[in-house]
Amino acid sequence: MRKYDFDVLVIGEGSAGLTAAKLASGLGKKTAMADREKLGGECTWTGCIPSKALLKSSAAYRSLFTMDKLGIKPGLKEKDFKTSEIFKKVQDIRENVYNSHPPAAFEEAGIKVFEHKHAQFIDNHNVRIGDKEYSADKIIIATGSSPSIPPIPGLSGVEYRTNQNIFDLKQVPASIIIIGGGAIGAEMATAFAQLGSDVTILEAEGNILPREEREVSSFITEEMESLGIKIYTGISIKEVFGKAVKKVMIEEDGEKKTFSAAEIFVAAGRKPNIEGLSLELAGVHYSSKGITTDEYMQTSAKNIYACGDVAGPYQFSHMAGYQAKVAVSNALLPFKKKADYSNVPWITFTSPECARSGLTEAEAREMFGTGIKIFRKEYEHLDRSITDRNLRGFAKVITRKNGKIIGIHICGERAGEVMHELHLAKTMGIPLYKLQKVIHAYPSYSDIIKDISKDAYIDRIMSNPVVKFISFLRGRK
Repeated sequence: MRKYDFDVLVIGEGSAGLTAAKLASGLGKKTAMADREKLGGECTWTGCIPSKALLKSSAAYRSLFTMDKLGIKPGLKEKDFKTSEIFKKVQDIRENVYNSHPPAAFEEAGIKVFEHKHAQFIDNHNVRIGDKEYSADKIIIATGSSPSIPPIPGLSGVEYRTNQNIFDLKQVPASIIIIGGGAIGAEMATAFAQLGSDVTILEAEGNILPREEREVSSFITEEMESLGIKIYTGISIKEVFGKAVKKVMIEEDGEKKTFSAAEIFVAAGRKPNIEGLSLELAGVHYSSKGITTDEYMQTSAKNIYACGDVAGPYQFSHMAGYQAKVAVSNALLPFKKKADYSNVPWITFTSPECARSGLTEAEAREMFGTGIKIFRKEYEHLDRSITDRNLRGFAKVITRKNGKIIGIHICGERAGEVMHELHLAKTMGIPLYKLQKVIHAYPSYSDIIKDISKDAYIDRIMSNPVVKFISFLRGRK
C-alpha cells in the first residue's frame, strides 16, 4: 500500500477549507491545508466579517442623526463626527477574527498549515506547495471565488474597488458608483449611504437583487432610495474613464448619461478560483462556472473532491461549510451522503435585512399551479416593531395546500434571525399551522411567525369539508 505525506490535503483555507480540515483531522486523518493567501479566506478578510462590521458601524453612525423618531433630539450634525476611524475598526475586527483561530492553533491540533503558499497539481495525488512537493491520498479543493470583472471599455484603465480592497479605504468617500445591484452591491450601497456617501447603483437587470422575490426587490429598492441611493436598472454601461474623478457612461432607453464619483465599486458577480491549479494534470474537469462535481462533491478524479464557491452552485459561507462536511464524509467514510440543496437559506444585510429560504411565488406557481397558499403579515402590526419604531417590513410564507412550507421571504428588522424558525420547520417538514402551538415570548419580532401560523391554522380549520358544510348550512338560515 502506497504511503502518502498526508491522508488529506485541503487546498484553500476559507470557510470550506477550514471546515474540511477540522473534520478530516477529527476523523483521525493526517491533514494539511494550503492557501496562497492568509488563513481565513474571503469570508474573514474581504467578505462576511468586514462587510458586516462596516454595516454595523454605518447603521450606528446613521442612528446618531435619526434619533428624533425615538423622542431624542441631540442636535447633532454629520460634520460633528469623523468617520476616519470606522475603517480602522473594520480592519481591527478582521485581525481579531484571524487571531481567534491562527495557524498555530491548527498546528497544535495536528493540522499542517501552509499559509501564503500556492498549490499546483502535479497529478491527482501529488501537489507542489510553494517550492516543495507533497503527496496526499485524498484532496479537497476549496479555493473559493473572486470578483468577476466585466469587460467594460475603459474599466481596466481606471482605479476601481472590489470587495478585495474596499475595506482598505482610509476615509469614507464623498461619492461612490456601484456597478452591480446584487447582494454585495446592495449591502455596500447601504453601508456607504448610511455613512453619508452619495451612492449610485447601476444594474443591468430589470431590478436590483434579481434573485429575490420581486416584492422583496421592490421593497428594498424603496428603502434604499429613502437613504438617498440612486438606482438605475435595465441599463448598459458604455464606458468608464477619469482619474481623480471617475466617470461612468451608461445607456438607458437609448439615451446616454454620465455619472461621476470619487470611487467605483465593482460588484458584478463572482468567478471560481481555478487559475494556476493545473487541474488538467490531476484529471479534474471544470468550466467557467467552477469545478464539476457529482452529488457527492466528487470530481472526475475519484480521490479529489471540491466544495464551496469553487464548486457552486451557491456562494455562501454557510453552504461552503455544509459542502465541506459532505465532501470529507464521502472521501473518508464508507456511507455516502448526497448534497441536498432543497433547504438553502440566505440573508442580504441591507437596511432592513431580507432573508429567504425556498421558492418565490412565481416559482411555486410554476411548479404547483394553484396548489399553493400564501400567508403574509406586515411588521407594522407587531408590538415589538411599534415599540422599536421599526414599522417597515413584512413576512411572506408560501405553503402547499397540506401546510408544508415551500417558500420563506422576510424583510424587516432582524429578518435573518426571525427566518430560522420557519426555515427549521421547512427543513423538518413541519406544516406552518403547527407552529401556532409554540409559545412565543412577547414582545418579539418572532411574533410575526406566531401570527402567520395562527392564520394558517384558522385557514386549515375553515378549509375542512365538515366546517365548510356547517358554514354553508348556517349561511342558509
